[in-house]
Amino acid sequence: MAFLIPNSRYYGTYTKTGDNQYNLQGFGTITVNTGGDNAYSLTVTTSSGSQTLAATKAVADKDSDRTNALCRTWNFDKINLKVWINGSKKYDRTVPANKINDLLEEWGDDGWEEDEIPRQVIFTKSGTYMVLYGLNDYSNNSLDISSWRWENESKGIIRYSWDIGDFDDDDSGLITTSFSGKNMTIWEEYSEEEDGDNYREKITWYFSEAK
Repeated sequence: MAFLIPNSRYYGTYTKTGDNQYNLQGFGTITVNTGGDNAYSLTVTTSSGSQTLAATKAVADKDSDRTNALCRTWNFDKINLKVWINGSKKYDRTVPANKINDLLEEWGDDGWEEDEIPRQVIFTKSGTYMVLYGLNDYSNNSLDISSWRWENESKGIIRYSWDIGDFDDDDSGLITTSFSGKNMTIWEEYSEEEDGDNYREKITWYFSEAK
C-alpha cells in the first residue's frame, strides 16, 4: 500500500478495522468518506492530529489476461545488458540485482547509489505503478509513483510516464513485457549516433512475484 499526501509518500501495510476505515501500520488511520458521484474525502489521523483531504476514486477499469498478469507486486531479481556498435554485439552480461553496479561500472557507467536501485515494482489496474528503492536497505522506503497504459497490449508494450497522467513523448517511454508463471521480464532499447558510430543498448529486467 502506498499513501500520498502533498510532498510526502508513505509505504507499508494496513488492516481494515471497520466500514471504510483502515489502520496504516506505523502511521495512523484513514477513513474513506463517500460523497456524490465520484467525489470522496479521506480523513487521516496520526499522532499529530487529523486532517481531511479531498479525493477522487481512481477507476480500476483495466481487466484482461495480460493486465491481470501485470498488476501485482514484483521483486527485482536480475538484469541483462546488451550493447551493439555498428550492428556488432560488443557486450552481453547478466548479473543478479545486488550486482547491478558491477555491470554498469564495467560498461563505463558510474553506477547508482543504493537508494536509486529498485527493489520492487507494483502495477495497479487504475493505471499507476510504484517503484520501491533501496535493494539492500529494507529500512529505506524511498519510492516513486506514476502512470502506465497499454501502447500495444497484444504485443505487451507499455507506455510509462514519469509524471502522473502525462504521456507526452518528452515525459514517457516504452517498455515491452512478457510473463511466464510467476515471473515477469521487461525490456527496453535505446539507440544513438555518436561520431559516426551507431550505438544500441537493450536492457532486460527480470522480476519474480512477491510473496
